[in-house]
Amino acid sequence: MGVTRLNQSRLKPPEQLAPHCCSIDSREPFFGLSRDHDRVMLSEFPLILALLCAAFSPSSHSAYFSGRLALILKEIRNFSHFNAHGLVWLLIASRIAGDQESYEFARSTINVNGGLPFELVTTPSVFVDDEQDPRFPNPQNIVMIAPYDEWRAWTEPQLPDLGDDLLSNLLEAFLVTDDPERGRRAFASHCLRMALHRADPM
Repeated sequence: MGVTRLNQSRLKPPEQLAPHCCSIDSREPFFGLSRDHDRVMLSEFPLILALLCAAFSPSSHSAYFSGRLALILKEIRNFSHFNAHGLVWLLIASRIAGDQESYEFARSTINVNGGLPFELVTTPSVFVDDEQDPRFPNPQNIVMIAPYDEWRAWTEPQLPDLGDDLLSNLLEAFLVTDDPERGRRAFASHCLRMALHRADPM
């Protein structure tokens, strides 16, 4: 299986991102293969890399995976529902990993583009495709992302209750099952709970 090498020269800091939305289909592929490949990168990788962060936490190796997700998202120079999905998962993954640098990249990118509805943070999307999450353009309850050390106080009161056991959620989320979306949402709840308890950056 080939590995896509990211072009480091294309990386731009958050303050240089264009504060507008546009479809991924209006541009050439970001990662050198195809738009379908981009969709897989931007839809599936955030959850998979968050899973790896959770698996390796509290080891310092966990931050390697949040850093990989940050590198992928730094390739995207427009702000749309595609990378908003990944940026929210990066907030969660970097908190789990104790990776303050990646957290600040995600936070700055979201905030410089006007913030997000709070519900997208406390109930993150679990898939992304051409039809955007209807919550993304919703002007209601738009928030700026809180600093790293304020995450717990900011999110905990709004988090949904945990569902079934983690193993069942993982099997349902990432293997062939009748209801992968339900499993992914329960997995997201577990990740959000894990993100509450990792306050010290590595």
